[in-house]
Amino acid sequence: MSRLEERAEALRSLAALLRAGLGAHGALCEWRNDAPLVFRSELTRLARRLTLGRRPPECLADLHAVLGGDAHAVAAIFALHTELGGDAARVLDRLAGAIDRRAAAVRAARAAAAGALLSGRIVAGLPLLLLLLAPLSKAPLLDALGIAMMVVGTALAAAGMWWIGRLVPRPPSAEDPAALIADSVAAALRAGASLEAALESASLGPSADPAASLRRARRAVILGASWPDALRSGDRILAGMAVAVGRAYRLGTPVAEALELHADRCREVAIQRFEAALRRAPVLMVLPLSFCVLPAYAVLGLGPHLRTLASGM
Repeated sequence: MSRLEERAEALRSLAALLRAGLGAHGALCEWRNDAPLVFRSELTRLARRLTLGRRPPECLADLHAVLGGDAHAVAAIFALHTELGGDAARVLDRLAGAIDRRAAAVRAARAAAAGALLSGRIVAGLPLLLLLLAPLSKAPLLDALGIAMMVVGTALAAAGMWWIGRLVPRPPSAEDPAALIADSVAAALRAGASLEAALESASLGPSADPAASLRRARRAVILGASWPDALRSGDRILAGMAVAVGRAYRLGTPVAEALELHADRCREVAIQRFEAALRRAPVLMVLPLSFCVLPAYAVLGLGPHLRTLASGM
């Protein structure tokens, strides 16, 4: 089970505790007993902080070891659940489902990248097998020229493997900043907050959080701008949110749903870019194959036999 899948399972166990009738404080203190084993130590520390009097939203916002980029969304859900009530368990289940979809996309991307990388490196590493066959050529291998050929051929094959590894794209991160902000705001809206309160809550994450862009928009709101105007005047991350929110207002559809679709679209675009780069990788591999792998074949395969022929003439 991946870390994302374990995160989703942890959120489902927390939702089950809330659904069983426990309050926010009691559910969080009991959470360590039902969550995946890998999170037990962090959740035990969470229970201690709650016992010492810290508020649940504050503790959850710091729980990045368990919740990653979703920590602030869960903190916002609990803050609104504490103040307004509502079905927090249902919102947590929806968030867990979104994390499961993220995990499936990342798992498929990693499998595709690993397959391309493995096949490329196997082809690039095949010349090294010729080192085992070199003694059959009866050519001298331990003189200066023989050692130089072995070193050059091995270096060319290693360079080809490294180059091919650089050409295979890395899978997109599951913690896409634009998608995380949209998910955080959507979770707060599902929990019962107004759009202004949800945006305000999402902008108060820690300094390392992707919500830094949203905090800049919040400063514009403090200076007198409206939230829609502040979002539209923000950077690329907020511009997509502004479009989604504006479309929801025009069509009269739920803003939370529009933001969830926007988050899914952000991740879908990242996956599409990764797949396009992965399709280009075999074409680009012609370069290391031509300049590293084929010369390695020539040096390690043909070199010893040519020396044998030359010595016999």
